[in-house]
Amino acid sequence: MAVAGVELIAISADDDVLTLLMENDTLGRINLYRDPDARQITALGLDDRDEEVMHTIARPSTFVVDDAGIVRYRYVGLREDDRPKAALLLLAAESLELDANAVHPR
Repeated sequence: MAVAGVELIAISADDDVLTLLMENDTLGRINLYRDPDARQITALGLDDRDEEVMHTIARPSTFVVDDAGIVRYRYVGLREDDRPKAALLLLAAESLELDANAVHPR
C-alpha cells in the first residue's frame, strides 16, 4: 500500500511450507504471523473448518486499525475469494490519515 503510515499484517493458520510460500509471494511487504492452532483466528471469530484438509482455516478478513488500536474498518469474507477491493482499503486507510490531520494538523 502506498499510503503513508500503513502497515500490513497477516495471521495464517497454514503450515510452515505454505507460510514460507506466502512470505515469498508478498516479498516482505506484509508482516506475517503464524497461528498454527488457530487460537487468535478463533478468538477473533474468523475461523472456518476446512473439511477437505480437516483443520481450521481463517476466513479472508481485513481490518483497518488506527494508531490507538481502534478498528475503523472490518471486512470478513464468506469464502476464499471473497475479499475487499484494493480501492476500498485505500479509502479506509486514507480516511485515517484525514482524521489524524484534522486532529493534529501538520
